[in-house]
Parts: sequence; C-alpha cells; structure tokens
Amino acid sequence: MFDQLKAIAGQAAAAKAKYIEEAKTLLTPAILSVFKFDEVEKVKWTQYTPYFNDGEPCVFSVGDIYVRSNKSTEEEGEEDEGFEYISSYNKKVPDGFSAEAWAALNELSDALSGMHDVLEEAFGDHVQVFVTREGIEVEEYEHD
Repeated sequence: MFDQLKAIAGQAAAAKAKYIEEAKTLLTPAILSVFKFDEVEKVKWTQYTPYFNDGEPCVFSVGDIYVRSNKSTEEEGEEDEGFEYISSYNKKVPDGFSAEAWAALNELSDALSGMHDVLEEAFGDHVQVFVTREGIEVEEYEHD
C-alpha cells in the first residue's frame, strides 16, 4: 500500500513538472502577444511571498497586473502613474486603449491569475516583472 502511495506521489510530481515546463514554453509568447496592439507600452506586476501575514500562512502570490498606454498623458513615476489596473470587472475601456486591446489584456490577466506556480518558477520570488515590446525584465522587489 505504501509503495502505491509513493508511486502516486511520484506521478503527481512528474505531472506538475510537465505542466510547469509546458506552461513556461507558452508564457513569454502569450505575454508578448498583447504588444500586437500599438497602444500597449508596458505591462507590470509584482510577485512575492509575504514575510508575515498576521499568523496566517505566508503563501506566494502574484499581484494585480497593470498596463500603460503609449497614449497616456501622465508621466511614469515611482508608483503607478499612467498605469491602468487590468480588471474584467471594469467593463469601461480606459482612455488610450482600444476595445480589442483591453479585451486581450483582460484575457492575459485572467490566464496569469491561475498560474502562480508557473510565474514563480519562471520569474522568481520577491520580484517585479516589467514587460515591453523588447522583452521581459525582472527586478528585485522590496515589500513589507
């Protein structure tokens, strides 16, 4: 019986490893696909495991995904100036984006929301991810 449990655990680990590798192969092209829309300038998000969570388990998570239009009139600063929070709950297309681009960005956000293990494997923990037409940059992220 214990050998069967070990075999099942091994199968689960192999299946997860295969899933992560296949997803990582698709990840970069999927993320970069939103740049087929001229107005998409930059996409960014944070991902990290909190150091403390009021006694609750500290679990890796991916933060909200933001996008900046090259038509934004706000200057990009340290925080989120000029960036729009991508949310399928907000049905109004923000200024600077076409309906098609906004729909694609929402699809990207929805797809990434279920892939925390893949994003952690691909980009790491305690990082901020920046995506432009030129590619993906990862920087260390300081958080409380």
